[in-house]
Amino acid sequence: MELLGRRIRPLDAALWIVGALVAVVAVWLGAALVTDRLSAGGDSPVTREIAALEDLVRKEPANDVARLQLAQALSIAGREDEAVTHYRAVLQEDPENVTALSGLGFIASTRKQWETAEGYWQRIITLLEQTEGSGQNQALETAYFYMGDVLLEQKRYAEAIPYYRAALRIKRSSADVHYHLAVAYRETGSPTKYREELEAALAFDPVMPEANYDYGNILLAEGDRATAAEHFRASVDAAPGIEAPVEALEALGPAEDRIAAAQRLRETDPKAALVEARIAAALEPSDVAAWALCAGLYEKTGDVERALQMWKRVVALDGQNAEANEAVRRLSGAK
Repeated sequence: MELLGRRIRPLDAALWIVGALVAVVAVWLGAALVTDRLSAGGDSPVTREIAALEDLVRKEPANDVARLQLAQALSIAGREDEAVTHYRAVLQEDPENVTALSGLGFIASTRKQWETAEGYWQRIITLLEQTEGSGQNQALETAYFYMGDVLLEQKRYAEAIPYYRAALRIKRSSADVHYHLAVAYRETGSPTKYREELEAALAFDPVMPEANYDYGNILLAEGDRATAAEHFRASVDAAPGIEAPVEALEALGPAEDRIAAAQRLRETDPKAALVEARIAAALEPSDVAAWALCAGLYEKTGDVERALQMWKRVVALDGQNAEANEAVRRLSGAK
């Protein structure tokens, strides 16, 4: 996953194009690879499955389903050169085999061979657009998505936009497409559409780390530090180890200073105090005092629903907190 970049859909999404028989192997291998990685060597579930498929293909070289399963298994196992050989063997007999084309397109994309990948995805789109009912075709939506990606990676942002929009006409709820479209709009200088697509991505996937980080930066630039901090926290929680949102969040700290500021402002300016308290809670999400401060300030500013949510958060962190338990009972009855 790349913040401020793009996310690659897994191989089984690309190979969904052919139907269940081929894609099933990816589901099984996803779990089996865990066992394979833990193995010190020798026989493993993945190597046994690949060996069985290789044996079947040797016995039945015209069995395209088995060959495609083998190619997909090899690709997932990181043996991409061998996978390419089998995908090409299928294409020799069936030049319009969309699954083989998608497998090659995916491998070219992961290898950052963008022009090669573009050629495969364009061929797939041309083939699928000719099929009846293609407007509802999940495979076509996936192909549009990957085509948009290879254009995005080549910095051909304006060209990528129509492909992402075409993907959304098939599946409006695709958060990753909305996010990638947002990036394309950002790079073409369309800030309003950039924001709209980020908001759409978050509507369908509220914890998406890329979208939360980007949206947090927009809010920070607008002066909404508290909500920006909350989006940075969502990004950090969803993508631990990624530095950008961690640095953005830490730049708003330290939490102790924010709590001290909130306490100073609590009586004279509760709205300003609430901003400080929300930032503190985002910086230290396990700090009971920060959440209790937020809860009290939400209540003081008249937002009973948010206050109840915050008090419940305090109870989740400290089940014996008498003030929080009393507030939950009181506010729950008031709703």
